[in-house]
Amino acid sequence: MRCPKCGFDFQETGAVACPKCGVVFAKVQRVAAAEAAFKQRTAAEISICEGIQKEMERDEKIRFRLSFGPDPEYARDEAAYPVTLYLSGAFAFLAAFTTITEIMGLVHFYQWGKLIFDPREMFFFMFSLAVASAGSVSMLLAISEGLRMARDVANNSRATREYSRMITVKRKE
Repeated sequence: MRCPKCGFDFQETGAVACPKCGVVFAKVQRVAAAEAAFKQRTAAEISICEGIQKEMERDEKIRFRLSFGPDPEYARDEAAYPVTLYLSGAFAFLAAFTTITEIMGLVHFYQWGKLIFDPREMFFFMFSLAVASAGSVSMLLAISEGLRMARDVANNSRATREYSRMITVKRKE
């Protein structure tokens, strides 16, 4: 018999454990069986996902040929959440507007501040104002992108539910 862990060869045929490393053969067999079952479940899930992906691609090609243009579902997705779309655009515009006004404010503050503050204080004030400005602009851009991503997630989950329902109905037939 040969140990699956250390590869030690020994003559006992009914051994419960390896005489060299002490591994229990029943535990090794249970782990191997569990690993095989996991691989089988994973392969089944992968094949289901690949089937759904192929069906979605086939449907996309059919829609493209029928409409002679881009997917009409894309237009529906864009129009599905108009408030989110407009809010995302508003935050992006607000970020651009904030950037411009804060740069102008920094320039004016520098011209005014160099008359009052010494260079070391001026550097500290300018640096802290620039960091605060960059933080506010990045926060506005993050909100805008977060809204856009939330809309995309909602559209993707809606499309996935539709395809799952369609596949469930086809399997029942």
